[in-house]
Amino acid sequence: HINTIEYLLTYDKRRNIMLYTLEVPICLLYQKKQGGDIVERVESLSFGSIVVGGKKYRRDLLLFPDGTVKQRKGGFWIFGSHDINKDEVDELVRAGADEIVIGIGTSSGAKVSDDAKAHVEQAQRQLYILPSHEAFPEFNRLSDLGKKVAALIHITC
Repeated sequence: HINTIEYLLTYDKRRNIMLYTLEVPICLLYQKKQGGDIVERVESLSFGSIVVGGKKYRRDLLLFPDGTVKQRKGGFWIFGSHDINKDEVDELVRAGADEIVIGIGTSSGAKVSDDAKAHVEQAQRQLYILPSHEAFPEFNRLSDLGKKVAALIHITC
């Protein structure tokens, strides 16, 4: 279960960053970059949608160590494939991730292929396979620790 959190979103032109405030000190949400946004946090997830950097996506996402967000290919409509394969995790490995988080869905319906797991192990990367409601907070935690983390988050089943 995810609680809705209300916050104030502001853009600081002088520092070129987007900020959100709660009843705690200001936290960095994402930083503007020429050609796109560097997203640093996944904000929420519900069946069929995920919010990253204030933007709602209705497809599975790949999140890269440099902050790039990419919608996952394949599947039907919002329903991404339930098979996570070696090529998909290789894209995260090649992006320089030392730690890879895979969200296998809201009900853990997606499966990571044995080839994909073996590829990550062979590349000597840390792999986390979690239900998506646990995967995105783990991605945020590792990112907050300064780790080079990437993720694939399945947003249905």
